[in-house]
Amino acid sequence: MPEKDTPTYPWFIERRYLPLIIVLVFVLLSAVTFTICYRHHTINTEQTLKVNRSTANLVSLVLDEHLKKIVSVMESYSNRPALLQAVRDKNVEKARKRLISLTKSNPGIDILVISDRQGTVWASHPERPEVLGKTFAYRDWYKGVSKEWKSNISDVVLRIGGKKDLSVQISVPFFDETGEVIGIMVNTQRTAELGYLFKQVPLDPGTDITVIDRKGQIVYSSRYDFSKKILLFPFYPGIKQATVANNKTVAVDDPDLGGRTHYISVAPVVNSGWTVFVGRDKHSIILSESAYYIQVTAVAFFLFLSIILFIFYSRKQVMAQQILEQLQAEKKIRAGEEKLRDSERRLSEARKMAQLGYWIWDVRTGNVEWSEEVFNIFQLDPKEFSPHIDSIQALSPWPEDHERDKELIRKTMETHEKGTYEQRFLRPDNSIGYYHSTFQGKYDDGDNLISIVGTVQDITKRRQAEERYKTLTESSLASVFVVQDGKFRFINTSAIVYAGYTSEELIGK
Repeated sequence: MPEKDTPTYPWFIERRYLPLIIVLVFVLLSAVTFTICYRHHTINTEQTLKVNRSTANLVSLVLDEHLKKIVSVMESYSNRPALLQAVRDKNVEKARKRLISLTKSNPGIDILVISDRQGTVWASHPERPEVLGKTFAYRDWYKGVSKEWKSNISDVVLRIGGKKDLSVQISVPFFDETGEVIGIMVNTQRTAELGYLFKQVPLDPGTDITVIDRKGQIVYSSRYDFSKKILLFPFYPGIKQATVANNKTVAVDDPDLGGRTHYISVAPVVNSGWTVFVGRDKHSIILSESAYYIQVTAVAFFLFLSIILFIFYSRKQVMAQQILEQLQAEKKIRAGEEKLRDSERRLSEARKMAQLGYWIWDVRTGNVEWSEEVFNIFQLDPKEFSPHIDSIQALSPWPEDHERDKELIRKTMETHEKGTYEQRFLRPDNSIGYYHSTFQGKYDDGDNLISIVGTVQDITKRRQAEERYKTLTESSLASVFVVQDGKFRFINTSAIVYAGYTSEELIGK
């Protein structure tokens, strides 16, 4: 029975390649997922920074308008005749009434003082006894307004009286009819009050606002605690250089965030010289994208599972198909084997009925393979007799027969044709039998004889019949002869005498 073929599958279906395929699919999907997420992060970061720049510009405009409004209102009041007259006369009561009116009509203005041209304060609202009669020519607000005698917004300062918190001073000069400066009105704007203004601006989580003055000091910040002391914005020097280079957004390493990147968008406040910074932590940008990352990762994960399941399903289908094909092939093989066995059985039955056996002689070893029918013809026991060329020749103890057969086999092998011969043999009971053999040689690639294959048929009964026929015809006085195809095949003695020829002259004629 032929050996079963080992199932063969496409390389990607073989079990040993499955871990490699799974790893490759995982790496490929991971790379695609990372690329998509990184591209989204890049685009989202740029959009976020664009929003931050817009927010910084918005805060700058709101703050600028707020300060301009205060300056405009103060300038308007400084030109009112009643207040101007009170300033000329240094009439405290009249001046205070006008200051009260100004604060009531403008909630953004809460603390006001009036000084003379030299910076000595003589009126205030609310009342500030601790500052009356004191000269503030050394303060920034006085230096700013007296430089060109124009309205001025100072840098952030620490208030001397009251809660001693941070504030900025907005100063407006008084001019008489001749254009001569006769006094200065100062509005002390607490920086904490500015916080209410900035809180109206909507901010995304993780976003902070910081406003600094011309010196880089924090005027307001939603991130740093600036209420009790003057702080220098920590990134001011580096951002100042970037601002000179016209960079609207700067990335800095923030030590307060463990060295993480902090994006800061810049917008100047035009009329005051201040600067607005809108900051955003890179980590907060990533966190804001977490939902998107989770979705992309989930899609990639399910896609990975789908591909792996598809691979295993395809592998199962291919294996099932090949197993089915193998079963069908085996079914055909079994059918062919059954047919072959049936043919062999019929052939064996035919050989038995015809008493036809076969033999194979290995000329290199001298061993001879016999079929069962040959043992039956020679009446030998397979268990007791081992066929070999020498032992087989012993079955025919007539040397002349051996020499004749050897010569016939030699001539037949030279021509590579089939040969036939008839041979007598001695049975175990010492009776003589006859067999007919047909044979042909088998050769290797070098044309060397390696074996001879032949058949054996028992013709003892036929030879015995021929002998009896010959004896009968030879003893007959009648002329007996056999003619086949127009030629003499047999002629008895009476016929030879009658014809006047010898048998050799007639046979074959």
